[in-house]
Amino acid sequence: MITREEAERLVLERLNCEAPPTRRAAIVDAWLKPYGWIVLYNSEAYVRDGNRLARFLGNGPMVVMHDRTIHPLGSATSAAEEVASFERQRGLSAG
Repeated sequence: MITREEAERLVLERLNCEAPPTRRAAIVDAWLKPYGWIVLYNSEAYVRDGNRLARFLGNGPMVVMHDRTIHPLGSATSAAEEVASFERQRGLSAG
């Protein structure tokens, strides 16, 4: 089973691998599910300072499965709706 810290680290590595220092991501929250973690993120500047102009646009949640695979989700609807759609499409338990 993957820990929250591992899931967050994997997401940040993926998002920040080529990001300039001014566009680095930071974790906002993570939700445990039976199949892994849902990780929410935004820009470091927004998370740190609340600077609304620094927010990322189009940043849907990332699903980190227990096998450490990462599935980026869309941002057209709420995070909860994106996760529910992901679960329905894959026949996963919402837990």
